[in-house]
Amino acid sequence: MKLLRNKSDYTEWMMKDFIKIVSEGDALDYLELEKEVELGIPESFPCLAFIVSGRSILEPEVPAFMSREELQSWIEIMKLADEN
Repeated sequence: MKLLRNKSDYTEWMMKDFIKIVSEGDALDYLELEKEVELGIPESFPCLAFIVSGRSILEPEVPAFMSREELQSWIEIMKLADEN
């Protein structure tokens, strides 16, 4: 899980941590790949990024994002669980 503060953090996380491209020389068409990465950009920043595994080995891992609002909602749920 990683905190993404802006679009630059997102692009770096996708290329290095999700797709695992370390340098521009690692990808045959780095610019095309970078354009494709832009399609999956989160709706807002900051957000938490994490990788979700498929239900079986045939399903690929996918990137997932949690917004500040979603995180705050989960925090409230956890607080209520502590009180009960």
